[in-house]
Amino acid sequence: MPGTDANNNKLGSTLIANGQTVLMGEEVPDHLLPGEGVSINVREAAVLLATICQFAPRLQNKWVDMWLDSMVVVMCLEHSSSKQPLINDILILVWRLTWQINCKLVVHHFSSESNAMADSITRGDLRNDFRLSEISFNILTKAYRPFSLDAMASATNTKCTCFHSQYKCHSALAQNVLSMTPDRSENIYVFPPLCDGSHSCPTPAAAGMPHHHSSAGTTQCLDYNVPSKTCEIFNRSDFLFCFKCGTPASTFPSTGTVTVNEAYITLRASALAGASPSLPKPVTDNMSRLASFLESRTAKPTILPRSASPLDVVEFLIHKELNSQTQYHSISCNLASTAKVGNRLNKSCNPTICQIRAAVGSIRTSSSHIRMGYADLGLTGPWDPSTGRGNPSDSCLVSVHIDRLAKESGESLVLPLQATPLPTNFVHLLESHIFAQLSNPLLPPLVRLHWRQFWCFILLVGISGRHPGDLTCIRTPSLTWLPNRKRIVITLITGKTATASKPDRFVVDHPPLLTALKLYARDCSWNSIDLAEGTPYIFFKLAEHKLPDKNTPGSAQNLNAAFQRTLKGMGIFEGETLYGFHVGNAATTAINTPDPAALRAAGGWCSDASALRYSQFAIVAAAAEARAEAPADAARAWLAQCKEHAFFT
Repeated sequence: MPGTDANNNKLGSTLIANGQTVLMGEEVPDHLLPGEGVSINVREAAVLLATICQFAPRLQNKWVDMWLDSMVVVMCLEHSSSKQPLINDILILVWRLTWQINCKLVVHHFSSESNAMADSITRGDLRNDFRLSEISFNILTKAYRPFSLDAMASATNTKCTCFHSQYKCHSALAQNVLSMTPDRSENIYVFPPLCDGSHSCPTPAAAGMPHHHSSAGTTQCLDYNVPSKTCEIFNRSDFLFCFKCGTPASTFPSTGTVTVNEAYITLRASALAGASPSLPKPVTDNMSRLASFLESRTAKPTILPRSASPLDVVEFLIHKELNSQTQYHSISCNLASTAKVGNRLNKSCNPTICQIRAAVGSIRTSSSHIRMGYADLGLTGPWDPSTGRGNPSDSCLVSVHIDRLAKESGESLVLPLQATPLPTNFVHLLESHIFAQLSNPLLPPLVRLHWRQFWCFILLVGISGRHPGDLTCIRTPSLTWLPNRKRIVITLITGKTATASKPDRFVVDHPPLLTALKLYARDCSWNSIDLAEGTPYIFFKLAEHKLPDKNTPGSAQNLNAAFQRTLKGMGIFEGETLYGFHVGNAATTAINTPDPAALRAAGGWCSDASALRYSQFAIVAAAAEARAEAPADAARAWLAQCKEHAFFT
């Protein structure tokens, strides 16, 4: 159970363990002295780090109750951050060091009155802080000529440039002047402590700290002559962790013998780095565009992303509004909501009045991606305008900008764009066209395989109502027969909502799909692709002029593009997407039951909110009494004639 205390020039702590009490006393490092503009809270955090460094062997593999008399540092530890950069730097070293020695800290606060033991180390006898006034010291200087050395001082109260210190101080020539033989040429000034040893902590002389003279005649301290490997600080010869940076000494005792397979670690790290990027692709794309934007501006100097401010992020988000597909209608425009289903643009509108910009949702998503990218760069926490530190995307300025866009979007009648609901029987419209392609004897084998895969995928999306992107990730072990061999169970473990711990399972008993899957497996075999060998993707990547790759999943975006091309070729395209089956399944289910559980099962959603959102078109279907038996068709017809149903005409 350690306790710590700090003042302007000393750090002290006590360790109570197994009935024994161990004391530690250090002088404040030069870069943390009050003269450097450093607050007492930083020194309170520094003594925590110094305590863990000093007592590391005793704290290793233990839960430790750490008592601090600084509420500020306690709150910083509890919230894992501070507005003061120096405290943040120290906290990072504390967390890194405790992780290295497997030490779990439980931080407590107690008053200075209860911290008598550690407090006595830093304060000693108050009379020891007395110094001569400048007037008296000038009288001595005139009487005995200028002094070259202050023999008993510290960095905060020395009267000379060169001084000896009682405690550790890196700007001091040495410690414990009483154990040295001074050079006779030195004119030494001495202001000894006014109290005896019974009223203060043991001095380095009492502890028997060794000293020596260098060949150049400069007195040095043997106890602090071992440099750290990563910073300029000198440590004691027996140090285990550097006082400043927390780097372990090369002599840190090992806790056991472990056989390390260095080759495997290198290969495995390389494989993971290549297969699993540290950030999602949208995040890296947005950060790359931001970097290019900051470099390409001509009205402002080129800067790096790490140096950007919230204003730079806002300007980038404004720049992203260009070349987008959302129309902001003027209040005087009579053509709002007259665009085709699935399209936000009406080319009949005046582009100077009804401007085309990015949707507020895409800008909000980009802002979130940039915030993630900056967090990966180490810029965490909200932006602090007083210090210029923090995440520039996590700022009030960016939030206000997005709120303004959302308000503008509402005032400009930018309606929510949702996929047109498609009923399950919509796939029958494509059946004759696709079968005509498959029956063509002149069709190359790989092109026929493409149509087989496309037909299976369309059927599965229409029947299951699952997200098309999730279905492209299905691999062969995910399909299994039920005992009667008339139905199959499909298990999704990868995708938007499904995981290995929370799989999405659903039963398919649609005979045309089962037949299509069998024919698809046969055509794969004819093209030397054995789906029974290994665990390949069922809807693997098929690209023009390239060999099939069964170990790479197909693209839902490419399959949706093929779906729309087919509808356009048939002359029946009205903005439909494969995602419409997802919405249509929800609307069809919602017209029959209000049970959120049934809605979730219909589309494979994890939350009631998602299920209710995608089933909202069931309200339209329920109102269309004549066509209530076909809710998706009713919703489609209403969307296509939405302007004709306007109340104010």
